[in-house]
Amino acid sequence: MLSESVSAAAICPSLTASLAAQRRCTWRHGVLKKVSTAQQRGNPTTFCAKRTPATLSSPKPMCPTPLVKKSSSKLRATSKAAEAPSSKKILVLGGTGYVGSEVCRIALSRGYSVVSVSRRGLVEGSDQLKGVDWRKGDVVADPAIVAHILSEGGFDGVMHAIGMLLESDANKFASGSGSVPTPGSTYDQVTRQTALAAASAFSAACEGTDASSPPPFVFVSAAEAGWTQDPPVPFLVSYLKAKRAVEDELLNNYGASNKFRPVILRPSLVYSMDRTASLPAVGAFFLGNMLKLPGIDRPVLVETLAKAALKAMEDESVAGVQNFEAMEDLAAAL
Repeated sequence: MLSESVSAAAICPSLTASLAAQRRCTWRHGVLKKVSTAQQRGNPTTFCAKRTPATLSSPKPMCPTPLVKKSSSKLRATSKAAEAPSSKKILVLGGTGYVGSEVCRIALSRGYSVVSVSRRGLVEGSDQLKGVDWRKGDVVADPAIVAHILSEGGFDGVMHAIGMLLESDANKFASGSGSVPTPGSTYDQVTRQTALAAASAFSAACEGTDASSPPPFVFVSAAEAGWTQDPPVPFLVSYLKAKRAVEDELLNNYGASNKFRPVILRPSLVYSMDRTASLPAVGAFFLGNMLKLPGIDRPVLVETLAKAALKAMEDESVAGVQNFEAMEDLAAAL
């Protein structure tokens, strides 16, 4: 639900209680195929990434069991032996944000070459992000910046982690990074327009590449994008509408074209232990998930989410929607 925030439940106290009223989604794991938006909401499409390497263009049998439970040990064993991909070059959109900055940090530690965009240009104050090649620009105001950067060539993948929880200055308090949106920004502009502009630019940049090994495009969505009912909190209606629109386009358009490999990460509440204000909400979500309350996914550590994103980039068999269990397994395999 709140991939941009670790403190949303503190700002909207009714949110945690309201989640219990939602119907649980029926999760099935199958192949990536052309489906309607309504179908994706009720039955998220997930690749059997850890059972059989799959391409986006060829159907595979339905998985009889959840994605991560049966195959985690094998994935971990093979992945631990792999060396860090020191030659990889990636573009991280939202690199100054809560999730994006963690992706940048871990990618640098693994030897990646990381390019990101900031409205301020060079980002100061973080030794862990000094290795990032920062480009000055506002992706929300001018999405064409992404095409300009990708035209340089040499990129092995793109990560989209741009987002906001509240359409106002209050996002500064709701966001895990304390970011303030561009004045007048909407969920559609910040999420859908930037993601699809980046996808279009990356697709064009991938022309002529090996279709049997399409490069990854990772999008941070939300667990609640799979809900079949409208959310109980009004602001989530527009928030999830933008997330679902991106998912639909990535899976049904770009995934079918095989220009790149779309990976959809669907975390619920994203947190870290150093942000104590969010921990009561995190505890409530953990309890709700343990009690199997409808619509409540287990919270995801921001480090786990970032590691899962990078592992998904490195593992060519991973594509489609990844729930919290899949993300935990991917992170453990990095």
